[in-house]
Amino acid sequence: MNDMVKINTDGAIKNNRQAGCGGIIWDGKRNRLGGFSRYLGNCKAFVEELWGVLKGRKLARTLGMRKVEINVGSQLVVVALEIGKSNNVSGLSLIKRICELMEDFNSCLVSHVYRETNVCVDVLANAACALKHYCIYRYTLDYMKEFVLTYSN
Repeated sequence: MNDMVKINTDGAIKNNRQAGCGGIIWDGKRNRLGGFSRYLGNCKAFVEELWGVLKGRKLARTLGMRKVEINVGSQLVVVALEIGKSNNVSGLSLIKRICELMEDFNSCLVSHVYRETNVCVDVLANAACALKHYCIYRYTLDYMKEFVLTYSN
């Protein structure tokens, strides 16, 4: 596939630092190509955001995507991935793995998005926390597309 796809990712932390992440891959026409939600257990906010990026990139690679734009809700994650390191030692191994995955893509952009534009993946991240599961979705629910369209306009 030669077209650029967009991956929205987000993380969530619930009671006692129980974390999850979620993401959706969209084509240029806002058609959903796939998604995921993953329970992470006990971790920090920076780490759960990194897990979302890692899982989103892995899913994009599995689906054969080679040009991706990743939208993540943490400006700290964007900066860490741009420079390939962080002062936060708990995320260093994830940053390294994500940067290594970049070599599998012809083009890979990472940008920050505000929470209001990432509502649908926040739903998936919170579901992972509550249900304590890992799931890859072939199609995401129709109502999630409405969230994205509503909040991104």
